[in-house]
This record gives sequence, C-alpha cells and structure tokens, in this order.
Amino acid sequence: MFKLFIIAVLYITIVNGNVKNDLKDKITDTLSQGGKVKQHTVNVINERVNHAKGATHSAADAIKDNIDTAKDKACKP
Repeated sequence: MFKLFIIAVLYITIVNGNVKNDLKDKITDTLSQGGKVKQHTVNVINERVNHAKGATHSAADAIKDNIDTAKDKACKP
C-alpha cells in the first residue's frame, strides 16, 4: 500500500511538472504573439500618421495656392 502511495505521488509530481512546463511554454508563446501584434499595430499607426501628415501638407499647399489666386484676382481691377 505504501509503495502504491509513493508511485502515485511520483506520478502526480511528474505530470504536474510537465503541465507547468507546458503552461510556461504556452504563456511565453502568447506573450511573444502579443508583442508581435503590438509592434504591428504601432507600425500601422505610424504609417497612417505619416500618410495623414502628407495629406495635410498637400491640403495646406492647395489652400495656400487658392488664397494666393483669390488675392491676385481681388487685386486686379
């Protein structure tokens, strides 16, 4: 009976150790994937910000040109 108890304790210890290692591996993989998703999100946001800056500069240039044209037309008699 005592041998059976020792074998059961050893089995539970071994299985529990394997489960802990599996959980550690899965947690590590999940955190790694989370880091990749975070970096991808940052990259997409940076690209969109740069695109928006370019569009803003283009719009500002167009507005400036329109103002200059309107000033020129207003100055002509």
